[in-house]
Amino acid sequence: MAWTIAWKAARPYARCCCRYARIHRAIHRFGWFWRLSGHGVHHAFHNLHALSVSATHPLETLFLTLPMVLLAGLFGAPAEAVAGAVVLLVVDGTLAHANLRMDTPVVNWLFTSSNQHRRHHSQVFEDSNSNYACNAILWDRLFAPTALMTWNRPASALANRRSGRC
Repeated sequence: MAWTIAWKAARPYARCCCRYARIHRAIHRFGWFWRLSGHGVHHAFHNLHALSVSATHPLETLFLTLPMVLLAGLFGAPAEAVAGAVVLLVVDGTLAHANLRMDTPVVNWLFTSSNQHRRHHSQVFEDSNSNYACNAILWDRLFAPTALMTWNRPASALANRRSGRC
């Protein structure tokens, strides 16, 4: 039974991560979406830490969670699958923003480690526009492999914001 719940949670988790990476890329690409979503609140931290994952503007939270809620309701996803997916998203997002070394090949290939996400929070504009998948780095591997790198420099948030976008 535990494997059944894990499998049911893995599917909405993977779908949500893919949608989130696409929405996150759009937030960074379009200045109006950057400003509307308030994503700059999240990038205002100078160092990554586990608490910075929850520092988001309410509109950004709506943009990121609404698709999962609507699709789960539309397709009748079981409550335990949605709850399991949410737990995976929260734990994975927290670890991606934590100031921890997680240089494990499996973690770095499938899930976003803090070293990979640190690049996304770089002060260098070109570097900060990469590694959009905050949970499953697999989506960046599939859709933007040239931008995928780990980052060993200290993270800082306020990148060069050209025309109001990251």
